[in-house]
Amino acid sequence: MQKYTIGIISDAAENELTFCDRELFTPIVSSSFQDIITADGIDLIHLLVIDQVSHPNWDDVFYNEVKNYFAPLGIPVVLIVDNEISFANKIDALEIGFSDVINIHQPLDEISTRMMGEVYHQIANMQLKSVIQQANDAAFSAMKESSNLGQNIRFLLRTHSCDDLNQLGQVFFQTVNEYGLNCSLQMRSEFGVRNMEANGMERVLESELLSKLQNHGRYFDFGQRCVVNYGTVSVLIRNMPEDENLYGMIKDNTFTLLQGLDARVIALDEHQQLQKEKETLEQLSEGVTFVMKGIEADFHSVMLKIVDVVESMAENIECKIPTLMLNEEQEEYVLNVVGRCVSQSNQVFSEGLHIDEHFEVLIRKMEETRQQAVRAAEIQQVKKLQMAERNVVGSDIELF
Repeated sequence: MQKYTIGIISDAAENELTFCDRELFTPIVSSSFQDIITADGIDLIHLLVIDQVSHPNWDDVFYNEVKNYFAPLGIPVVLIVDNEISFANKIDALEIGFSDVINIHQPLDEISTRMMGEVYHQIANMQLKSVIQQANDAAFSAMKESSNLGQNIRFLLRTHSCDDLNQLGQVFFQTVNEYGLNCSLQMRSEFGVRNMEANGMERVLESELLSKLQNHGRYFDFGQRCVVNYGTVSVLIRNMPEDENLYGMIKDNTFTLLQGLDARVIALDEHQQLQKEKETLEQLSEGVTFVMKGIEADFHSVMLKIVDVVESMAENIECKIPTLMLNEEQEEYVLNVVGRCVSQSNQVFSEGLHIDEHFEVLIRKMEETRQQAVRAAEIQQVKKLQMAERNVVGSDIELF
């Protein structure tokens, strides 16, 4: 199993660090900021962990040094605490620069999972570094040249070809990357909640913040971060600019994007609901057709058995009449009764054939309806593919 190198600032000895799984991580432990940045192998670390349990009195200067050094390198910083902190303190932790806050009393597996999540984020973000750098170089110049409306329109056009929340989220991040924004997104569908950032993964702490702040107004600002809420969608922007004009421009454009996201999330929910109803109706149609065919077969079988019983009874009576010692008048009466019984049973059977024809018409109509639904679904799928192809062909057209 591959092991990842992590840096740990702690006053405790290496063998006393109960939150570090040695099977997953190779720790580089130092007791001060200066020691950790000069330690051998520090350039290989994927994650920095600050052990506040062993040293609860680090000051703001220390945290600022950590933030200013590791944030530009894209290395996430995790704080280990001795007890559960409040929601307000979690916001403060994000403002200071921590990616996550972990309680040391949690199970080791859960701690390791959250730390591995931060490691994976660091690796994924490094892979996106070149793309993000290009977006940052062009973002604000693009907004100053009034190209935002064209970007937003292209975004709204692309959302119509999205079939699920994952595709919808990636289209959103493609657009905000052009603005140079670093975000976390939450989409709340009727069929589940999807949290993600540009690399497709979820940040646990930021997802928790978005869930708690979804009803705290349209905008919630703290430091360089801003949470924007609209309907079923919330987004956390991590790198809001200090310039007031750019700040307002980003808010306006982000709000437009969220309106489009919200409309598409609702449309996808309705489509999925209609799809489920369609599948239910198809299952019902198939079930009814199966039952009707069974009833038809049973009805036909019963009618034949009735005719066979009546005809057999008539033959038996006719065979026994000579041995019953009846006079001629009595024999004629019995034969007439038996003949009428056979004739009437045949007439009933003939009427039953008309009912059988009705069964056949009903079954045929149900099958035709099912085939029409299948053909309509195939036509709709072809139209969707054609629309997606048109969107791809026209994606490079400059609107403005």
